This record gives sequence, C-alpha cells and structure tokens, in this order.
Amino acid sequence: MVCDWYEVQGHRFGIRSTSDAFASWLRYALGAHRTRPMPEEEDRPRYSVVVDDGAPAAGRVGRGYNILYVGTMDIARTLDLRFLARCLLREIDALGSAGRKDAVFIRTGVLEAAGRVAIFPSFLVPMLCAARRRAEKRGINAPGGSVAALDPGSGELIAPIPSIGVPVDAIELLERHVPGAINGARDRFPIEDGGRRRLDAVIGLKDGQTTLAEDKPRSETALELAIAAMNLNALGGSGFRAIGEAVRNARSVAVNWSSRDEMLEALALAMR
Repeated sequence: MVCDWYEVQGHRFGIRSTSDAFASWLRYALGAHRTRPMPEEEDRPRYSVVVDDGAPAAGRVGRGYNILYVGTMDIARTLDLRFLARCLLREIDALGSAGRKDAVFIRTGVLEAAGRVAIFPSFLVPMLCAARRRAEKRGINAPGGSVAALDPGSGELIAPIPSIGVPVDAIELLERHVPGAINGARDRFPIEDGGRRRLDAVIGLKDGQTTLAEDKPRSETALELAIAAMNLNALGGSGFRAIGEAVRNARSVAVNWSSRDEMLEALALAMR
C-alpha cells in the first residue's frame, strides 16, 4: 500500500493505492500537482485505488475488478484499468469546478440504457457499482463516476476539456507502468471526451410511492439539480438556464425500491 499527496486549485488530497506501479504512474500523470502531506492529513487520503494486477488469488476465477473509492464509497468498479484511471482524473479535475464557467458541474452519476442517457443521485453510485454485473444483464451501463457536466448554453451532457495539467500521453503510458493490470477489457463513459448528448431522463427519489418508477414535477427536479450543482455562483443565470433546458427536454422520474433487484428494475423502468 502506497500513498502520495497532491494539490489542485487549493484542494489537497491523498491517493492511496494497492499497486506501487499505479502509484508511480500517478506521479507521472499528476507530477505538476504533487505535494507533501501535513501531519494531520497523513492518515486521511481522499481517494483509494484497488488494482488487480493479474496475480492469481485464492478462490477466484478470472480477473477481479479495479475499484476507485472516494473515502469509503466506491464510485468506479471496472475490469479496464485505463477506464479507472480516466475516471480518477475526471473526479480530480472536478475538484476545482467552483470557479469554472465552461460547464455546470453537478454531483450526480450518469447511466445509459436502451440508447438513452440519464443522471441519477450520486449516493446511488456505490450501489450500482456493487450490482454491476446484474445491471449489465438488464442493459444498464454505469461503470462509474460521480460528476456530470452540462453545457451552459444548451443544457446537454458534455465532457469538458480538463483544466488540470496532465501529460497528453498519460493514459497511453499506463500500460508501461502497470503491464500486468492491462487486459482486453474496455469500458466507456456515456459521454466520452469531446462528446455531447441530450439528456433523456433525470432520475430522483421519492418516498411513499407505490410504484417502482413514476413521473415527478420538473420543478422539483430542477431544484434538486441546482442544489447538487457545484459552480452556480460562478455561472449565475446561465447555470440556472442550463439546468432548466436539461430538465425541459428530459423525462423527470422518481424511483423507489426495497431491494437491490428492485432498484435495478426501477432504473430500467425509468429509462423506458
């Protein structure tokens, strides 16, 4: 286990990893931001990365997941270490979003199903990570991440240009640093770099409803997104207009469940 510390736009954080090789790659990718921990910080890293390096494990058949934690919550679970690395860099890039005006950054997960894309409450991300195989059997793709970005003009989901200085060859060089963890698996974000998509649904929660999924007032949904937004102070009116556009063009739906299987069924219903 190894832990290094970094600072991005005033945000200090540690990244702990089970892999010395992955930690070495991070020192290359985030070298411009590396710092030293203060004494009170040393035992409290923000991110933890579990890397499956291909070594055989007792009682396990096949490869294990690479997992990204924020605190104690796993926000990405993937066989594709490249995807996990990209997810970590996106999360770090969003730390400095409070002053940015290139997108509305919202603390929320993103999922894709039946050719449609939706955002959902970020605290559900660990539950979907844990149920990933069952989710995929139901056609739900949510490999990880807890931040979404909306275009300030159109309200479309976008992948903004990163603001942190990461070498352009960082992901390409990951295989050189961690050769045993690279395999043929490939994950993708619902919104890839440089892409944009109209939001099809905004999924929220509602207690007391008798159905797994039902429509909810768009005004409630817009308020919830505004509360979850990370940089409305910087954007002002354009941020609120972007949220309004996103909600106006999407289905606003609330889900409820009493078990993990019901949660997956509710999400599948919300996307139909």
